[in-house]
Amino acid sequence: MEALTDIPFDLDTESMMKQVRVVPGTDDAREFQDLLNMAKSHGKPKAMYAECFIEAKGDDTVQFEGITFTSLTLRRSLDTAERVFPFVVTCGHEIDETIPVKGDFLKPESGVKTMIKSGAASVGG
Repeated sequence: MEALTDIPFDLDTESMMKQVRVVPGTDDAREFQDLLNMAKSHGKPKAMYAECFIEAKGDDTVQFEGITFTSLTLRRSLDTAERVFPFVVTCGHEIDETIPVKGDFLKPESGVKTMIKSGAASVGG
């Protein structure tokens, strides 16, 4: 299993504000921008992945590493594949230690985490 720890990410303030419905120019917008600035400076996304060879395919199943996944969509997506690269991405514990959890910004905070993980996951292509 491979670990990646130096993953760049970007947080698009405008799209994030739209996503969490924060109105630009308001006190909430300023507080949200402060939240994003903290996330940008303290976010440390990390990822782990492994190369796995497909062992078996059924009508709606795929097996690798001894685990059978039942999904017609997955099976079709991997129709011609011989290997897969399962992965997990985290925004890093530093975010939890840095960003204060208070009031209405609990939901945007999880949006920040999602954006960090999405940015980190897209680095590889």
